[in-house]
Amino acid sequence: MREEAHAVRPLHSDLPHISKIRILDIGAMFLEGAKDPYMALVEQGVAEVIGFEPVDAEYQKLCDMKLPGHTFFPYAIGDGTKQTFHQCNMSMTSSLLNPNTPLVSRFTGLSELMQVVEKSEIQTRRLDDLPEIGEVDFIKIDIQGAELAVFQGAPKTLQRTLALQTEIEFVPLYEQQPLFAEVDIGLRERGFYFHKFLHLAMRPFAPLRSKGLVNGQVLWGDAYFVKSFMQFGEMSVDHLLRLALILHYITRSGDLALHALYQVETKGGPRLWTDYFETLTGRKPAADDLSHR
Repeated sequence: MREEAHAVRPLHSDLPHISKIRILDIGAMFLEGAKDPYMALVEQGVAEVIGFEPVDAEYQKLCDMKLPGHTFFPYAIGDGTKQTFHQCNMSMTSSLLNPNTPLVSRFTGLSELMQVVEKSEIQTRRLDDLPEIGEVDFIKIDIQGAELAVFQGAPKTLQRTLALQTEIEFVPLYEQQPLFAEVDIGLRERGFYFHKFLHLAMRPFAPLRSKGLVNGQVLWGDAYFVKSFMQFGEMSVDHLLRLALILHYITRSGDLALHALYQVETKGGPRLWTDYFETLTGRKPAADDLSHR
């Protein structure tokens, strides 16, 4: 998608009024220098965020920031059971799961970031049991290996969720953690398709550092999942418009947003397909373009 097209013609300015997109941020800890992909929607004034952060110091930091459009709760989201929370020396590596020290020690610069300094019993909460969240459109989740348990405890929430961003791992950085393949299966069972990776992180095997032929092992990353595009025809106009905004601003997937807008037209909604096609391509659609709608 062309950056200049976004700057000239933001998609939300062409859409009819819809209520604000509801975003859940599970593991909402603030990281210096990082910007959540969903912030583009928040800054445009068309989204609101409900965040969950169980680490007390990090939760207070978020509250003190008084971010517009954000509400935070000190909840540990999970399967609704009591569990052991492993507080690590780096808050961002804390988890409901215990670090897999024998494995992470094989990699340069990793085990030093995953040292457990305190363990405590914590009550987890299922998304389906939280009246505070209401209707959910997009979920961003990063809780160090415990993501699948959240999804398994949220069938009702996921049924109405349009897309999500989840951290995934390809090797077990934490003991007994589900890996990407298992998360993919779990989400496909809920009607989602894997869409694309946001980024992938690598670490070289110790004692080497990345250089030349030393590239490292892919260990973790973030992935986008979207409700099956084969089911777009079953969605309401309102949900399709919300999804188009998410695909445009968050996942940067203009092609799939265009597909959603076509479904809007087939349902008698606003006719936005042609204008958005021109925004993406810089030209009017030809007959061959229209045949692929």
